[in-house]
Formats: sequence, C-alpha cells, structure tokens
Amino acid sequence: NVLTEAAVSWDLDNLVSGSYDPSILDEQTFVLKGTVVIPNGSGSTEIDINGVALETTIQVTVAEAGTTGTPDVDKESGVYDHNIEVTLTAGTEGSSIYYTLDGTDPTPDNGILYNGPIAVTGNEGESVKTVLKAIAVKDGMKNSEIVTREYTIEIPEPTYTITLETDG
Repeated sequence: NVLTEAAVSWDLDNLVSGSYDPSILDEQTFVLKGTVVIPNGSGSTEIDINGVALETTIQVTVAEAGTTGTPDVDKESGVYDHNIEVTLTAGTEGSSIYYTLDGTDPTPDNGILYNGPIAVTGNEGESVKTVLKAIAVKDGMKNSEIVTREYTIEIPEPTYTITLETDG
C-alpha cells in the first residue's frame, strides 16, 4: 500500500524552540515536533520504522496582530474664547476609546471610557489648559497610537458699560 498523505499529531505542549503566548500580539515564531499517524483497520497508529516513530518538525510564524485605528478628534488644538465640546470617533469598528484630560497616557485601566462629547471648559478671566489624550482598543488587536490635542480656553471677563443720564 502506498499513502500519499498522513495525519500528524503535533506536540503543542513541548516546543522544540521558540515560544508562543496567545496574549502577545507581536509576531511570534516557534518550532513544533509532530509524529506521523496513519489509519489502520482498527483506527490509527503511529508510523514506525524499525521501532522508531517517524517524527517531523514545522516552523510556525504567527503574524503580528493588526493595529486598531487611531481615534478621530473633531476639534483641532488651539485657543478658544468659549467652552467647547470635543467628539471622538473610532477608527476601527467595534473598538472602544479611552481618554484622559490631564495629559497622562490613556489605557483601559487609566482612562475614561468615551461615551459622548467631552466638555472642555474654562473660567472667565482665566486661561485654562486641557490636554486630551485618546486611544482606541479592540480585543485581538494592538492598541492604536495615542492622539493628543491641547486646548486653552480663555473666556474674556465681561465688560460693563455704565451710562449716566443727566437732566438738563
């Protein structure tokens, strides 16, 4: 009998070289060892040549995961003379956006989950600076790059005009 193909039983627990961690989203390369298995009348058996199992190896490269698209920000950095609302839009469908307003880098653990326009406010007669940073995350993908916008709110103090009328 001549076989043109046979199954291989791969040993996933004992890598020949390299390492693999499914939580790592960077490219990973490792080598697996496998034993060739052929069917017989009562199921299957390992191929045996003179009492030695026929083994093979394969090098596996798991590609780097895709990167989540950077969030879009509807307001450019700048100085504003009024309070503003900033809207963020996901760059990748199904991703979540996290942001901070104190200049620290956002993460799911150190950030506010975006769920609507962000109020950036100031006080009359003061210059109030806000540093908005946002990142998009999605399971199975690398986090996006962090997008940064700096807003300065300078609401002028109101001026009053007093007009005196005189009789006469």
